[in-house]
Amino acid sequence: MIIKPELEQKLAEQFAGRDLIFYTDTDEMVRRIDVACKRNELNRMRGIVKYYDDVLDQHPLSVEDFEADPSRALLYKRKFFEFQKEFRVVIKKPFQNDLILDTGNTRDIAYNLGKVESGKIPLAMRFKPKE
Repeated sequence: MIIKPELEQKLAEQFAGRDLIFYTDTDEMVRRIDVACKRNELNRMRGIVKYYDDVLDQHPLSVEDFEADPSRALLYKRKFFEFQKEFRVVIKKPFQNDLILDTGNTRDIAYNLGKVESGKIPLAMRFKPKE
């Protein structure tokens, strides 16, 4: 997989110090997250983040919709972040501390490509997955 240099730079700057995980089967990963949420009785929602231009437009979520379900606001981000092409899973119940969701062993559907260094995506990002 090869990504554009300008996208690589933006991602490397924002995610420095984190491991880069490549999922070969995102549908299966989402299914495993759904199963884990159900097992832990966690009310969740998920979806592709919608980006909006905060300079030209108001937030796309109406006040009424926000008041009815504030967690829906977490599926929107400013257009500045559009390059991330983000998919989110939102647990609706707030937690004071981190929550670790056990999705089981994902080695059959994911590769850890290594740590993102400041300004540089791991070279493994340029690998060609097995057919």
